Amino acid sequence: METIAYKLGPAPEAPPGDGGRRRGLLPRGGTWWSLIAIIVIAVGIAGGWVCAQLVDLPRVEALEEHRPSLVTSIFARDGMLIGEFFIERRILLPQEAIPERVKQALIAVEDGRFYQHIGVDPVGILRAVVANAMSGRVVEGGSTITQQLAKVLFLTPEQSMRRKIKEAGLALAIERRYSKDQILTLYCNQIYFGEGAYGIEAAAKTYFQRSAGELGLAEVALIAGLPKAPSKFSPFHSADKARRRRDHVLRRMFEMDFVSRKELEDALSLPVEAQRLSEEEELAPYFVEEVRRTLADMFGTRRLYSAGMRVYTTLDPELQRAANAAVHAELASRREQAVASGTVSGGRTAPAALEAALLAADPADGSILAMVGGYDYQESQFNRALQARRQAGSAFKPLVYTAAIDNGYTAGDVIVDAPIEFRDATGKVWRPENYENRFYGATTLREALEHSRNIVAIKLMSALGPALVIEYAHRMGIAGEFQPFLSLALGSGEVSLGDLVTAYSVLASGGIRSRLRLLRYITDQRGRMITESTPEREEVLSAETAYVVTQMLTGVVERGTGQVAKKLRGPLAAKTGTTNDYTDAWFVGYSASLVTGVWVGRDQKESLGHGQTGARAAGPIWVRFMEAAQDARPPTPFAVPPGIVFVGIDPRTGKKAGPRCPQVFTEAFKRGSEPKQLCAAH
Repeated sequence: METIAYKLGPAPEAPPGDGGRRRGLLPRGGTWWSLIAIIVIAVGIAGGWVCAQLVDLPRVEALEEHRPSLVTSIFARDGMLIGEFFIERRILLPQEAIPERVKQALIAVEDGRFYQHIGVDPVGILRAVVANAMSGRVVEGGSTITQQLAKVLFLTPEQSMRRKIKEAGLALAIERRYSKDQILTLYCNQIYFGEGAYGIEAAAKTYFQRSAGELGLAEVALIAGLPKAPSKFSPFHSADKARRRRDHVLRRMFEMDFVSRKELEDALSLPVEAQRLSEEEELAPYFVEEVRRTLADMFGTRRLYSAGMRVYTTLDPELQRAANAAVHAELASRREQAVASGTVSGGRTAPAALEAALLAADPADGSILAMVGGYDYQESQFNRALQARRQAGSAFKPLVYTAAIDNGYTAGDVIVDAPIEFRDATGKVWRPENYENRFYGATTLREALEHSRNIVAIKLMSALGPALVIEYAHRMGIAGEFQPFLSLALGSGEVSLGDLVTAYSVLASGGIRSRLRLLRYITDQRGRMITESTPEREEVLSAETAYVVTQMLTGVVERGTGQVAKKLRGPLAAKTGTTNDYTDAWFVGYSASLVTGVWVGRDQKESLGHGQTGARAAGPIWVRFMEAAQDARPPTPFAVPPGIVFVGIDPRTGKKAGPRCPQVFTEAFKRGSEPKQLCAAH
């Protein structure tokens, strides 16, 4: 083979007739054929390699079945957004809902020849190569919007020639099958804008707390500049870089005649005023978490986090704010005092943090209107309103009296409050006492309930039988198994706040038990109904029994242990509860339209301190909340069932009042149970 020589000095002039070929610099004779053969082989190999990369491309037809991961949104009963669940924070917009300015901004900065190319833009690639070569670094990309869409939908983010070839092939296939507007719509809903926001609508809400259609030109330009480097150009990380990028987008829009010079100058003069979503505590975190658990059980976790459902709940934002304020206002100072003292009853040190829970529901259908599961959700996600089970103390007593009234007793019946003792099978003796450590003799059931007399409740339980009381407790919504001990009359059994609210709701609603519910209905992104929650209601008591017990509980507020609530507008019915050593404090009560329960205690079941009864520890929270709630739900009289009669009785003997009785109390009786015998004591 002939040797090809290269001369490093100046090339000699080519002699006439040689076609301008420089001697010694180009091959001669058969060498041309060798070079051509090498080139052909190389091109063939390269072409074969490229074809091989395109063999296993995904089917672009899959776009028609593509279901992007969407945000499941949680709404209060007034439509207020209170929570979101998502893998990718994306809110899908149909083609007609994407603002024209948004499309123009994205085209201007990402793909100026979008409507001219076929998916791959050789002009754009050449321009990017020149710009990058002149700058000595990568300042411009050559990928079209279609290529970017192909990458995020079908490919991995690896930087390789293999991926770029596949990206180009997919882009060409996408352009053959779909219109430019369809491609642009997919891009606007799919691309990542930083801060967890996928798609233009999520980006608008993330950076400006508004919908995309509500954004101004400068705001649109800022968002359109983010996909290139979301973190780098985020206004939350660098306002200067975000502004420079925004201004670049605006100038590109001007160059493409999308905006006028005045619009450009006005937008350039504006500062960057992106506003991060509020970092304040959520309105109802315990409620939203309970909704999440419920939805996960209904639909599974995958669908919950990606299906983009719109969940409409029972929560009343106004009442929830009142609940938050009531719990925090009352607990904050008490927590500070506990930290300052460092002690609790009995000399023990370092008490556990004071906690509280509040649950408010509509007795008519069980709708949960407000829920506070603890002092601070960030501190503890344990929901003490529904998940905790604690001894109910005297808050359980209304269930005992309900069983009695439903089985022939009346509010005017008398039981002697006197010392009593019980001996169990092991010979152990139990001598119960009243809270005041004294006995009161002959006592009507009304007076005993109003003042929470333990001896009367125990004797009533003994007469009825523990099994019957447990049956009524279950019937009214108290879950769990209970030992048939007489101490159950004093609330030795463990219950949840939700159970007590359900049970008291039976009394407030005239004997109808409604299962507590969080959800009203659920739709998909387009508003099509997925499921609707129907209240689960069941009659478990006569309306007359419920009314009589309610009237007895109004006396708790007027004259008994619940007088802390007497200052509120009535009528209101309530009951306090306090457990041994003051470990749990309860205040549960209701108007005709709202049932509210409050628990205060410590997670480790330590004492709240001597004298911290339900009225003192939980009562102020209940009163503060109900006072605020009465503005929205003013109390109305409890409906009187047709089977109720009112009779004036002597409040000491329970007999029908005679002309000489110094006091007369008008008592409610189920028709036929009213006293016929006149009081002879006076």
